[in-house]
Amino acid sequence: MAVTAAVRSLTAQPFTTWIPFENVFSEAALDVIWKKPPSVAVIPFASPSEYEDTLNPDGPDLAAYSNHLERLKFYGKRVRSLRVHSKLTSELLKRIIRLRNIHPDPAGPSFMSTIFPAVTRSTFVISVNRLFDNMTEPRIRTFLLPTVRDMYLTCAAGAHYEDLTDILRSINAIQPNLTTLTLDWEIVSHFAEPSPPELEMELSKFIRSLPHLVTLSLPFYLLSESVFVAIAALPELKHLSVGHPTYVQLRPTQIAPLGDFTSAIPESGSFVSLRSLTINSTFKSVADALYKHPSLTSNITRLSISCIPPRPHATLQQLFHPSLSSPTYHSLTHLSLNFKKSVTPGPSRTLSISFFRTLVDAHFFSNLIYLQIMHSSALDLSDEDYEEVARRLPIIEMLHIEAIPYDPPRGVPRSDLQGRIRATLASVASFAVHCPKLREFTLPVDAGPLVPVDATASEPLVGIGAHAVRLDMSISRVGGNLEPVAVFLARLFPHRGSEITSRWAERLETVKNNVGDDESNEDYRDVYARRWRAVGELFSRERHLAG
Repeated sequence: MAVTAAVRSLTAQPFTTWIPFENVFSEAALDVIWKKPPSVAVIPFASPSEYEDTLNPDGPDLAAYSNHLERLKFYGKRVRSLRVHSKLTSELLKRIIRLRNIHPDPAGPSFMSTIFPAVTRSTFVISVNRLFDNMTEPRIRTFLLPTVRDMYLTCAAGAHYEDLTDILRSINAIQPNLTTLTLDWEIVSHFAEPSPPELEMELSKFIRSLPHLVTLSLPFYLLSESVFVAIAALPELKHLSVGHPTYVQLRPTQIAPLGDFTSAIPESGSFVSLRSLTINSTFKSVADALYKHPSLTSNITRLSISCIPPRPHATLQQLFHPSLSSPTYHSLTHLSLNFKKSVTPGPSRTLSISFFRTLVDAHFFSNLIYLQIMHSSALDLSDEDYEEVARRLPIIEMLHIEAIPYDPPRGVPRSDLQGRIRATLASVASFAVHCPKLREFTLPVDAGPLVPVDATASEPLVGIGAHAVRLDMSISRVGGNLEPVAVFLARLFPHRGSEITSRWAERLETVKNNVGDDESNEDYRDVYARRWRAVGELFSRERHLAG
């Protein structure tokens, strides 16, 4: 274990700095170092003798070649993941071919399979260098090994639809047996030109050739009608993620989509195995995906939606209204809603209970065991609103209601996000009372200087004492009178394993310890960081005194 830990610390350094340590460490260390090399270019395919023009593998140089081949196998057997970069040159491929010709065996495994017998993941960086136009197919043929089950496709800025088409055509010629396929969402970031018809054909063909695919992630703009139908027919697909490139979410008109998938008509039994769906797109695109294709969500247990906050006065009715011809979400147990991205700098508008009304009233809401809601401002919910939400979540185990960011971006006038929070510690009490299975809990409230009257009551509060709860107070403000806050929370969460943290915690290394110092000129984040640390210490003391 000590050796493994020491070697793992080396992985933060450039790969070439690891090599001198190989003879010092054990076989276990070599396994760690060579498990995931940063590129195939660092594999020692070349040896000094290979640069001689008069080499004869069938003559006196055979021993040197054989020794070098064994050296390659010594390292290659440890490799689990290969990254094939676009700068892989024809010269390197020539060296590989020369090595392959030492002991050709048409009936045996491929040469590269003997070098890398345990590789299960391959990353291919799509070339955008016109000097390497003829290198795509040789790279794929050489490094897409039969053992690969996980493939990741990405490219540098400047790629075109034609580049993606070329690599898909080369992959289709090999027909890999994949269980995981990821097309980087950023892969289409600069695809402003119309796509060639061959791309849709090659992508659809590729997906249809993967009957054992379990996990698929691809850009939203590659979802044409034929691609969507091909995905829907995958019999073992359990996890599907689709999304836009990061900056395109803010300017969706600057990209040329492959086609319109909303008119696709999948066959019966579509998405029969799908259990997890992640969509990162605009609000309208999310609604189109969910409601024009109900089979997408008919069997899922996990749904994650990330999008720009909708326009003012919008609600979640488009996504969850039961009167629409929508899926029932009858199996849904995990829901994540991320509205933290904003079109304009700084905090976006607050979202009230009316925005979430459709969600809270949905029939599946009470079945949730995980709920996460993220927004770029504090949510405009009162204690009464949270009381209603808590009553509707009887079996919730992980609840994260988060306001992000808690500090405006540089150059934007600072806004007091905490001032928008109407909820108090009474909301925390509501969840402690009505959600007895809660184990992880994040909620921003106004915890200062007033606390509920129950904080000083002699009768014990009914909270969660059967198990530990990790309480994250997020961006909650808290006044200078800290002990009543700690006492109140200790009565709600009396288990000795329970703990309190806050979003300010990352600043704890830099702020002063003493509570009560002059805070008038301090950054409010430092003030809250120190106060919540003190609350945590008092919280721990109270629980031990009571136990």
